[in-house]
Amino acid sequence: MGEGLAMRLYLFALLSSALLAGCSSEENETSPLKLLVNRFNADETPVQPTRASIAGFRDPLLLVQLENGTSSFLVRTRTNGADRIWQSADGVSLTLTHGMLRATRGMGQDLMSASVPALSAGAAVERVHYYYDWSGETQVQRWTCSRVNLGAHTVDVLERSYRVLRTDETCNLDGKVIRNTYWRDSSGFIRQSRQWVSDGVGYATLSRVVD
Repeated sequence: MGEGLAMRLYLFALLSSALLAGCSSEENETSPLKLLVNRFNADETPVQPTRASIAGFRDPLLLVQLENGTSSFLVRTRTNGADRIWQSADGVSLTLTHGMLRATRGMGQDLMSASVPALSAGAAVERVHYYYDWSGETQVQRWTCSRVNLGAHTVDVLERSYRVLRTDETCNLDGKVIRNTYWRDSSGFIRQSRQWVSDGVGYATLSRVVD
């Protein structure tokens, strides 16, 4: 089986599972996704991301902020092994594995899937990104990356401060450079990160605002 066909089958399965998770969640009136839709309806004036706007929300909650100024809260709708699928009230979804961005849906030029080693993998790694081009063909990007730990920092996450360890990741592909940043607490949990999505989207800042 060729790499392109295998990747298409994988992407179809990933997208199908995310859609099924969203449908099953919608059927439950008390599901985190339904509660999120009720509170942050996409047809209403966009909610400003503040602590007050999520008061009383007890389920795991992720704040995603893009470079164009848009932001959304996402709830975890599915767990599949190490994968965590998060979805917003207006249908945007992300797949994270140990806090590393693996896929997006509904963001425009989506990251269809990615192979990204965990931060514990070492200082020199390769990350592989898969995208669709305008013709529907799969485009594969293989990035050569180096990681450096920058020690203890304080990071502000939606009006709360956390002591974290910062790791910077610099990746190169034929002279093009992207830089991802991760802020981890003492247990290794990624509290906040700034990760590359695509040329069309740019970077996304992911903040875990409710554990």
